[in-house]
Amino acid sequence: MEWPISRQVERQARRFQDMIERTDADPLRLVRLHCGETFADAQRRCLECRHANECLAWLSRPKADGERPGFCPNVFLLESVRRAPCTR
Repeated sequence: MEWPISRQVERQARRFQDMIERTDADPLRLVRLHCGETFADAQRRCLECRHANECLAWLSRPKADGERPGFCPNVFLLESVRRAPCTR
């Protein structure tokens, strides 16, 4: 038996992962903050977010430098753990 809520949770979790990747956030840094509590709080905010359509639209567009998802309740957190650019 398939539960509709489990599908929603799965889609939201995937969207959160996509947002992490799209914003160049470092998932290891995010997970390490406050022994994982910050990551869990961010996941919860994503699950409760009412901007799913805006999020999907933003994620489906080509990436533009400096563009930020202003609708995202996790945007400042993700920016705070952004990966450092590789320079040589």
